[in-house]
Amino acid sequence: MIEKEMELYPDDRIINLSRYLRLLLTLKKPEANATIQKEIEAGLKKGLKEEADYSSLEMLYGLAKLPEQAKLITTLKKEKFPAGKWIVNDAVQKFYGEKDPAKQKEILADLTQKVQTDSNWSSLRQSLPFLKQQQLSAYINKKDWTGFKTAVAESGITDKVVLASLYNSAAWRIQETDKNLDLAEEFTEFATSHAKTEWRSPSGTKPDALTDKQWRKQKESTYSMYADTYGMVMYKLGKYKKGFPYAKEAAITILKGQDPDQNNTYALLAEKVSPAKTYKKELEQFVRDGKSTGKIKEILKNTYVNK
Repeated sequence: MIEKEMELYPDDRIINLSRYLRLLLTLKKPEANATIQKEIEAGLKKGLKEEADYSSLEMLYGLAKLPEQAKLITTLKKEKFPAGKWIVNDAVQKFYGEKDPAKQKEILADLTQKVQTDSNWSSLRQSLPFLKQQQLSAYINKKDWTGFKTAVAESGITDKVVLASLYNSAAWRIQETDKNLDLAEEFTEFATSHAKTEWRSPSGTKPDALTDKQWRKQKESTYSMYADTYGMVMYKLGKYKKGFPYAKEAAITILKGQDPDQNNTYALLAEKVSPAKTYKKELEQFVRDGKSTGKIKEILKNTYVNK
């Protein structure tokens, strides 16, 4: 499809070239290497006139695993275009490379100010909400839950879809440590409640790239993932009856027993609240389908031993 698009719209070829070559490297590596070399030769023959020419050649040398050549082109680009678009890209890379949430917050504040005051940074405007979400995720990665709650409150984010995603990620990371589970419960209840409402009655505008069926399927998948988190948090809290319906809806009703991880959550809760004869056949089917885990097999073994 990408080849067809580049054929039909040769003027926009440069836009698709990077993703095309990366895909080619995955599917046909020998052919890809030869294609990359041809692109390098064509770029050099054409000549380096615009900043985009340098960026394209820089990308090609990177894909060809020629770091010294890529570094040289980068240096030349920065010398020839001291106020070029590369400044914005470098700033964004610095943001992603920073692991300290507080420092990342400072970088984001600086980027936001530049977008608001300098037209040269306007291309970054649409990315700011995503960068803000990434900055909040840095607190999750560091497991700084106090800082995370404070940062979310200060962020001004009102989009419940974004908040639910952040809260679900935080809840899952918290339950992995078996600490601060009350906080995990608070987060997962918000995320799961919102996702279920969206699944039943999608709000907002459907993305143009999705059909109605795909959009609803996406909402269903999101709810299934959040419900699985809810079930696991409830399991860790010992609130088995509260978590079981969500885990069952996610693993059995929605995914039809085809996801090992969600089957695992369901099995853990089912063992606590249901008679063995009720869930034994389901767990056996998980094993037959290759959709089980070591814990599922352990629970199944217990049912045989007890019987």
